Amino acid sequence: MNETVWLETVRERIATLGQPEDDYKDDHHTLHSRRDWLVRPEGKYLRNNMIAHGLHRATHNLIHELCPQVPTPQYHTLAHVANDFERGLPILDGIDQYCDLVDESSRHYKCNPIERALNDLSIEALRMQIPLLRGDRHE
Repeated sequence: MNETVWLETVRERIATLGQPEDDYKDDHHTLHSRRDWLVRPEGKYLRNNMIAHGLHRATHNLIHELCPQVPTPQYHTLAHVANDFERGLPILDGIDQYCDLVDESSRHYKCNPIERALNDLSIEALRMQIPLLRGDRHE
């Protein structure tokens, strides 16, 4: 599915959510799955500091339905991102910072082509959540 078709699907699905039937809000770990991200302390640190608070349950479920899991980068990238990541940012700013740091790590001379490809996938998978995070009517 190309990006334009995917974005249209996301917009249609967001429109069908309507008003939430309850006020229950979820906290969404943008870096999922838990098992993969908790293997190293650097991954745990990033996962625990990139949480979208207060998402409506329907939006949270939709993110997990439409968006792939974010691949965990290799150690070199993970350590670089965790070391330079600024905690406490709003979630969309945190996503931008994560993506910028991963991209910066990809340009390091020790980063091999496989790691660069994995980094690109990590960025792409995380950015796929943005339209849903923006479309949610949470505080």
